[in-house]
Amino acid sequence: MESPDICLNKPLSNDYAGPCVHSAAHILFPKNLPVKITVSGMRTIVHVGEFAVIPPYCVFEINSSPERYCIDFNFEMIVKDPEFTVLLPIILNPCIFHPVNSEQEAFMGHTDWYARSAETPDRKDFQQYFPNMHAFDISPATIIKEAVSALAAEDMHFKNTFAFSKIFELYSVLGDEIYARGFAGKHETAAAPNIIKNLSESISFIVKSESFEISLEDAANAAGYSRTHYSKLFKDFYKISFYDFLLASKVRKSAKLLCNTALHISETGARSGFSSSSTYNRVFKQETGYSPSDFRKIIHSQI
Repeated sequence: MESPDICLNKPLSNDYAGPCVHSAAHILFPKNLPVKITVSGMRTIVHVGEFAVIPPYCVFEINSSPERYCIDFNFEMIVKDPEFTVLLPIILNPCIFHPVNSEQEAFMGHTDWYARSAETPDRKDFQQYFPNMHAFDISPATIIKEAVSALAAEDMHFKNTFAFSKIFELYSVLGDEIYARGFAGKHETAAAPNIIKNLSESISFIVKSESFEISLEDAANAAGYSRTHYSKLFKDFYKISFYDFLLASKVRKSAKLLCNTALHISETGARSGFSSSSTYNRVFKQETGYSPSDFRKIIHSQI
């Protein structure tokens, strides 16, 4: 399940015969017609001019046959950069970049994804992360088009390096927007950099834990805040609770173990910080749309 640094599958049609899981992050970019997809049990449509970013170890399925470009890239090279640590609770979720108009694009987070998933009314309803994103100097779609063009070129030298630089540029654009917006008016702009720095330190503390046996107090101490203040700051900034992020981190760790090891399913849960098999199965299915055993069957079907 080792992922390449970056590669382009071009242009593809109905090549997936069912759900699949990649250890790489996956960018899906429709060529001429919208593409219907299911990600973690949620159905949606990626329209022309949009692109979907599917993080590693998410189950996804292509439900329609229009041609599209798909870029797989090694997500670990992104998340290892300390500057991106603070973005993890956001970028580890499936998302769609979609244009508001020809000059402005918005990053659509949980709400957009779930709102277009009518078949999953039981999912949590999060606020849209950026209700009105500022116009970029260069649009996210343009960045991805440049990466696609480079990877598709036959005679371009260092095309993989150039394309991966575009992936970094994409996340830099997102990071700049987050820093610029701060906390949507809830906190002084001047204080936002220090708050973000402290949150980043707590996120680093969480993800470096091998077992994710971390309490709210542990994370708050890492950030230098009281439990109550930290919990509020976390929710203000990420629009999800600390516990939601911790559960999602546990699920991602266990999914990675299911993909890359032969450990018994109960052991993958225990090593990811779940105290019981019943809790593990319930949370895993809630987050991915599949039970751990079904998730592993998907992995085996790809071999």
